[in-house]
Amino acid sequence: MKTNQMGMTLALLLGLVAWVVGCPGQTPPDPEPAGDLYEFTGNVVEILDPNGVGVTAGIVLVGVQVTYQVSVDTGTTGRYTDTNNSTFDLLDSFYADYRSGYLMSMVDGGYCCHDGGKLNEMNYGIEDASQPDRGGVLNTGSSDHPLIIVSQTQTGSAPSPALPFSSWTVGTVVGAEEQIWTSQGYNVIVRSQLAVTSIAPES
Repeated sequence: MKTNQMGMTLALLLGLVAWVVGCPGQTPPDPEPAGDLYEFTGNVVEILDPNGVGVTAGIVLVGVQVTYQVSVDTGTTGRYTDTNNSTFDLLDSFYADYRSGYLMSMVDGGYCCHDGGKLNEMNYGIEDASQPDRGGVLNTGSSDHPLIIVSQTQTGSAPSPALPFSSWTVGTVVGAEEQIWTSQGYNVIVRSQLAVTSIAPES
């Protein structure tokens, strides 16, 4: 996958919050729902470390295989929790939660804990992002260590359209972006091209 096809940024996808929130209602934290476990496997296609944080040096390389797991419950409303531990439902979204697969580890406590009130934990998916060349989106992790998985239009030797989440099946090709943020506000981005390799009820 070419770089410009995966040129997703955290700011762009966090902007989707405003679209799905509407008039959010603050709710107490709920137990994590049990949904379907989606597994995505593929390879790293790009690493961006403009400030030389260096957390990927010798560990994460272009071409390295990656497998992420995300729990999804389309029958439960998605939500986010801010650094004040306030939880908000996100209208027109469903629940998604990171399970495993991070390639990077947090550095010096991250950025959000130094700037209270910013979005902290993301647990939501969107059926269709309603943006050019983008379909379903899963937003998981924290704003200091997000994992964002999205269906995007593919071109080249294996063209395919962007698909809404309900159309994702085993074999569906998606893009992923894993980021970490440091206390100084520096970030490292690892982008991968993946395919859905399994969908099974979470035990």
